[in-house]
Amino acid sequence: MELFPEFYKSILQAFEKYQVRYLVVGGFATNFHGIIRSTLDMDIWIDKKDTNLECLYNSLIYLDYSEESCQQATEAFKNNHIIKISHEDNLVELLDDSITRMDFDSAYDNRIEKKTDYFTFYVIGLEDLITMKSKTNRYRDLIDVKELKEIRKDKNA
Repeated sequence: MELFPEFYKSILQAFEKYQVRYLVVGGFATNFHGIIRSTLDMDIWIDKKDTNLECLYNSLIYLDYSEESCQQATEAFKNNHIIKISHEDNLVELLDDSITRMDFDSAYDNRIEKKTDYFTFYVIGLEDLITMKSKTNRYRDLIDVKELKEIRKDKNA
């Protein structure tokens, strides 16, 4: 079974190639940590430092988006808190610190690195995921927090 649909895999491979600083968060991160549930998109928290936005731009060019659309996307992300990239039925949402309400550098230091046969990707650590989801006050996230805390308790037992 594939870990990611092809579109998500291609995004993560491009991010690896161009050294984009990011963390997989949201439903995919929840699944990664052991709470299996359906998710409609992949949420990726992006470091918005200028050098990283340049890496993001290069990775989008690598994915065969036009220079104009890549420029528009990185400018939109620079000036907003979220942008969406879609292909067929797959959606990736790129988020910043304003959405996550956390410090990227701290969470990046606590990241989990996962190697596959094709690429390496980065997932937010369990404690940071619990913190992030606790801050949203969304019903689905609060359920995830409760289940993730059970996972944490089982790991520490």
